[in-house]
Amino acid sequence: MFGSIPVSAESHSLTVGLATYSLRDASIPTVIRLLQRCGVKSVAVYDSHVPIRTGTPEQCRAAARQFRDAGIALASSGVVELSREETIMRPLFENARAAELPVMACTFTVLPDPATLRVAEKFAREYNVRLAVHNHGPEDPLFPSPRDAWRVIADCDPYLGLCLDVGHAYRAGTNPAEAILEFSTRLYDVHLNDTAAQAGERDHRATGLGMGRLNTAGILQALQRIKYSHQIGLEDEVSGQDPFVGVANSLGYIRGLLAAAPSEIAPQQNSHG
Repeated sequence: MFGSIPVSAESHSLTVGLATYSLRDASIPTVIRLLQRCGVKSVAVYDSHVPIRTGTPEQCRAAARQFRDAGIALASSGVVELSREETIMRPLFENARAAELPVMACTFTVLPDPATLRVAEKFAREYNVRLAVHNHGPEDPLFPSPRDAWRVIADCDPYLGLCLDVGHAYRAGTNPAEAILEFSTRLYDVHLNDTAAQAGERDHRATGLGMGRLNTAGILQALQRIKYSHQIGLEDEVSGQDPFVGVANSLGYIRGLLAAAPSEIAPQQNSHG
């Protein structure tokens, strides 16, 4: 099973789940069947499954219940856009609370000023939902890398942290394993994927895990080193209408790496590609 995977008696177990963005065109029952076939017990829910961005609290509560009734925990949301306007931001938190989400992955409509950050802090504390600011590569005008996000939120309430997208971080010139170690205390979500793109490329060129440029083993070892306690959300962006094979292959690749349990961190990137 891929839910909580113990690597060895000495190393920290990691919760490997799935970002349901990978299955964004599938219905909730179809998503649940695939998760059960793969032994996945935890998800980051995309809006097409639990409509945090577009739905009502009642819709979010009912959708989340379908996952929980199937034994699948909801670890976080897909990326939501936050605004300084309280009338826009509050419904997102209402929906997150209705779905019982501990974390919302997020970005902002514009680079947040101190007043916007104060509103975000206020709602995060009020609703007891952590915010994890998502980096999105060189094409993102706000947060290309996790360090760009950190510069904005470093002095904020600890309810505001990071969602590290490893592929986008790599394209922005950041070593994901080093970022994990650097931002360990406020790392609340991880999107695990791979890319054929080089640093600086604006085209993601997504691949299956182990087929691109990222050192997935080093990333997992860094997460073990910091005793990461939140979900790692696998993202499969290449399988399109038939995602099962890609998701299953990537999950198998993760399980193989974790079973090997290498003892030393290897933060350098793969040299191939």
